[in-house]
Amino acid sequence: NWDDEWDNLIKMASAETSVAHTGLQYTSLEEIHIFVLANVLRRPIIVVADKMLRSLQSGSSFSPLNVGGIYLPLHWSADDCYRYPIILAYDSMHFTPLVILKDSGPEIKAVPLVSCERGRVEDLKVHFLTDAEEREKEKLMRDYLMVIEIPVQGWDPGTTHLINAAKLDEGNLPKEINLVEDYFQLVQHEYKRWKENSEFIGKETGVRNRLELQLSQLSLMEAKCETPKCPFYMSVNTQPFCHECSEQRQKANLVKRQHLRSGSEKPWVNRSSYPKDERHNPPAWTSENSSTEPCSAPPTAPSLFLYSETTAMKCRTPD
Repeated sequence: NWDDEWDNLIKMASAETSVAHTGLQYTSLEEIHIFVLANVLRRPIIVVADKMLRSLQSGSSFSPLNVGGIYLPLHWSADDCYRYPIILAYDSMHFTPLVILKDSGPEIKAVPLVSCERGRVEDLKVHFLTDAEEREKEKLMRDYLMVIEIPVQGWDPGTTHLINAAKLDEGNLPKEINLVEDYFQLVQHEYKRWKENSEFIGKETGVRNRLELQLSQLSLMEAKCETPKCPFYMSVNTQPFCHECSEQRQKANLVKRQHLRSGSEKPWVNRSSYPKDERHNPPAWTSENSSTEPCSAPPTAPSLFLYSETTAMKCRTPD
């Protein structure tokens, strides 16, 4: 029934997702998909395949396989199509494109349009021909393909046969539609841009880190550090403490965590010895704190004069 067969073809060509009985999102590729692709590309497609679906392990036959053969872009005039075919090999339920080797010598670059089965030569099937097109199959093949005759040795010793073959593309694509070289140049261009951007981002990151280190000395606030007797001003990044007190606090917390991790029960700081409002503050600032120069920003205020970097880092508030 032609109507039922056509309905099945429409279902197989549907783009709607549906979990097939094999658990796949789509059904397997069929002849109709290759025929549609040939018409989309306006180029014949020849599929080289076995005539039987066989087991991968034992090689035993499962069912007939009809995917092999010739697919012509019959919905287009032959003058509007590219006559060098695409060659696909089909095996183990997978398609593989086949291409010719460049500069492979004087051999004829062509694919046979026949198959050899048990000593018999048979023409490849041309798919999706109407009854009228079936009667003109030879003419259609010569219109859509560059058909030539090549000699092959027969099964019997000393015999030679002429068979039809389709010439393959040897780089004969017109320059305006040969996209391979354009694509290769595009990939090289994008890779070069990516490499330059990566190097620029790396340099910019290094500059940004140095700039942030320099700007940290400009982040001081007008409020004084909350550490008792500390003469410095708090920073935006370390408030409510100055840079130096914040660094000492971090070191103390780090040592405390290390002691706790090692199982030591000795408290690092006896917080009960501090007044209630000072328990959360680091020890009072003394002159011992200034024995080493702070590595962070110097204290300053709008009312202070600008000194050299060394002097400014130890600057105190006016009495």
